[in-house]
Amino acid sequence: MLLTLIMMPSTKKVPLVVTLKIDEPSQLFFDEKRIMFFPAHVNYVDAHITLFYKLPANNTDIETELIAFAKHASFELRITAILLTETSVSYAITSTVLQHLHTKMQLKFDTYLTRNDRKILNPHITIQNKVTAYKAQKTQALLQKDFKPFLVNAVGFTSWYYVKGYWDKKEDYFFE
Repeated sequence: MLLTLIMMPSTKKVPLVVTLKIDEPSQLFFDEKRIMFFPAHVNYVDAHITLFYKLPANNTDIETELIAFAKHASFELRITAILLTETSVSYAITSTVLQHLHTKMQLKFDTYLTRNDRKILNPHITIQNKVTAYKAQKTQALLQKDFKPFLVNAVGFTSWYYVKGYWDKKEDYFFE
């Protein structure tokens, strides 16, 4: 695990990040890709699917809603493509269940959402970032050679305190 834990005072004034938790074998697969391709000096966190980037930390309403949203069955995510942006490579994800769930979460968290968190979810798992365009193109081409769409299972949420680029795990919320 790459996650770096930062010990903070109990009254954290840092943002809360919420990610979708996936099954362990899939998590290990994406973590291995991230270790292989992400520049080590800026690879502070494991592979992840971010749902919300900046919610208020230690807010009981948010915690209550995450517990309520976790009363959901596990569901499948389809990994559909290798995406290339100028300096990053990621695995694209499609799931109507995830899109619907995220929209419901946005409605519940509406008063707390930043502009970025109000956007339509574009789920993906970044395995390379902060590299040259040339390097990103080479990585995408390499991964594309043997790529076939596949499924992973969503098994819950994880909340994280965002502390100056590092993530400090707050809590897991497993689906029922």
